[in-house]
Amino acid sequence: MSAAEIDGSGVTHAIVLVCGGDSDLTDFMQENLDEIKQYFERFKQQPGQHPHSFAVLALADFHSRPAELHWYSGSAKQKVWRLGELNTGDPHVIGRYLAGALRALSSVPRVAIGFSGHGTGVLDEERPHRGDRRLERLRHIVEQALAEARPEFDAALSRDLSDADEAQLRTMLEKVGSDLDPVTEVTAFEKLEHLLPLDDVPWEAPSATSSTDTQEDWLTTTEITMVLQDARTYSRRTSGVDLLFFDSCFNGMVEVAYQCRRHAEVFIGSMNEEPKTLWDYGIWLEWMEAAPPPDADAWADIALRAFQEAARVPPRKGLPDDAFHTWALTAVRTDRLAAIYRAFSNLLKCLENLPFIEVVHKALRAAERYGNPRIRDMVDFTYWLESEVKALDGRSDSLRSLQEACRELRQSASKALVSPAPMVVAGQGNDRLDPRRVHGLAFWGPVDRDSFYADCENYAGLEFAETGWGKYLGAQMERPPVRRP
Repeated sequence: MSAAEIDGSGVTHAIVLVCGGDSDLTDFMQENLDEIKQYFERFKQQPGQHPHSFAVLALADFHSRPAELHWYSGSAKQKVWRLGELNTGDPHVIGRYLAGALRALSSVPRVAIGFSGHGTGVLDEERPHRGDRRLERLRHIVEQALAEARPEFDAALSRDLSDADEAQLRTMLEKVGSDLDPVTEVTAFEKLEHLLPLDDVPWEAPSATSSTDTQEDWLTTTEITMVLQDARTYSRRTSGVDLLFFDSCFNGMVEVAYQCRRHAEVFIGSMNEEPKTLWDYGIWLEWMEAAPPPDADAWADIALRAFQEAARVPPRKGLPDDAFHTWALTAVRTDRLAAIYRAFSNLLKCLENLPFIEVVHKALRAAERYGNPRIRDMVDFTYWLESEVKALDGRSDSLRSLQEACRELRQSASKALVSPAPMVVAGQGNDRLDPRRVHGLAFWGPVDRDSFYADCENYAGLEFAETGWGKYLGAQMERPPVRRP
């Protein structure tokens, strides 16, 4: 195992992936890795041809086998290291991985960082418990072993699994004959450190009793920001990467983009639920090869168009037709997000002078919801606001000030988009998304108390919450409804 094998010399574009596949996405995550491998394999099979100087480094976690580190480069080098159990939902682990990756690829002019897996945007972000779960981990490993064992083992041992103590669980593991090691996270972490060294940075290994199951652990939005900051600090990278992308559901929210704005030139994410097929990295690499992107905007534009091309002829990867609902992907210039923040803050000042139930609540309910009752399209919301105010009599002053604020927000949003419009992929037989009302910026928009209180405490810790949006909604949710006669 040699650290020197991961080297950015001669590479012009590198993609660094975090693949959180320890879930029902394991098979699809493997297919994404296969797409990358097949792209680079094509050049090994055709002597005299080689790809442009691209490279992909991927840390991949799986549900039924140890985590792996994959390295592919334009010089036809391909390597896969089997690490052991790792938790890709632990910011300590991912921060160390990204710091080592950016240090190893410090000579690469253009770098993208991507997070692939399940996503919820800023919803349901209760910080996961990372306490001592040794027994739960061991039981999970025995379950994996039983699933792969002969039927007689499965029948004989599974009856006692739920009530078994640690000694009994270890005995079961021995009877099954599994080669899975229940306490391998420290060893796996040490392997990762060796492959991506930071010799001058002491980094404490994760606890051997911490969870390795990303179904029970995940990176919150604030933790992703911490991870990216640590990666920059300890890799000695002075500026953000070109692209930060989320191959996951619901992370194309303005709150997530604003939180991460200091760490990438362009932010890419899906505003609604992605199909489990995720992105097609083979097509993205092929299109990069056809026209190597000279800057972050061009790279993001290729990503959006490749995303649309990959989904043009569903179904793919064995999923049924109805799995391919309409979904959308957006790319935002992070240096324009401050203008959106200011424009939204100004809009809030107008909303304070308007009746909530008759105007704001109606507009929230009517705005495009991206298949989720707590998410709304920000620009579509402004159009509905204007419509509802026009319906009220004698409020011309309010209408003029609101129209000006809405216009400012729409202009700021338009300038932030890399492409003139977000990339919308039409599905088959599904009306969960109206492409005509998709403008590229989703935001938190709960319409009742239950949905508000599900997220308000965690939302208050986000930087975008400093606009006052959460406080405004909280005050309205506590106020009894008042309707005009």
